[in-house]
Amino acid sequence: LINYGRLLLSDRVDGNIRLLQDDGSAVPLDGAPADVFAQQAYADREGNLWIGSDTEGLWRLRTSRIGLMQSARVGMNGAGVAVVEDGEGGFWFGMSCDGLRHWRRNGEVRTLRLQAVLDNACVRSLSMDDKRRLWIGTWGGTLGLLENGRLTLAWEWPQGGPLNVWRNPHDDSYWIGMLGETLRLHVDAGGTVVDAQPVPALAGMAIAAMVPARNGGVWFVGDQGAYRLVQGRIA
Repeated sequence: LINYGRLLLSDRVDGNIRLLQDDGSAVPLDGAPADVFAQQAYADREGNLWIGSDTEGLWRLRTSRIGLMQSARVGMNGAGVAVVEDGEGGFWFGMSCDGLRHWRRNGEVRTLRLQAVLDNACVRSLSMDDKRRLWIGTWGGTLGLLENGRLTLAWEWPQGGPLNVWRNPHDDSYWIGMLGETLRLHVDAGGTVVDAQPVPALAGMAIAAMVPARNGGVWFVGDQGAYRLVQGRIA
């Protein structure tokens, strides 16, 4: 899922969240909810760990307590899958099949619908770049870009299916993971996707998460395990 001091993994068999140890073993994360089958995770600047699950909803794990983000009044009573900070003290939440929620710093929550532009309302992943542009991956294979309040369709995978989008802050690269295919996107300064190049070393793998490695390269985690990619090759 993410680097949370150590590599954080979601066990697809028992639904638990584990931390990868130096010896290759994975131990349960203290205080984490059990049996959530986490789809996405995000660590914010305050040290909170956000866990998105399309079965249990959206969880926030703090140093001493854990809570389920659930409020029908502000539209947070559905399953929340993805979360990212907005750069202004608030958060964007990707709902399982109900678009986005923007939780502003003043406590206001607003809804952003996606269906009309992205032909899908089910959010799979979110990524914020250094220009505060929000990249949105859907379960229908579409990639949205939200910039200055304007939502556009940035890219589309013809075969459809769940689309994970990540940005590597170390080299400002953009990556797409789908069932059996991983692509590196070439994005110009204006946010236009120029092209998408397959990553041969990851062919045939269903990649669920990308995490920059501290010792260089990038960790890709998927249905066949965790792999560190350095200069296009598995290290």
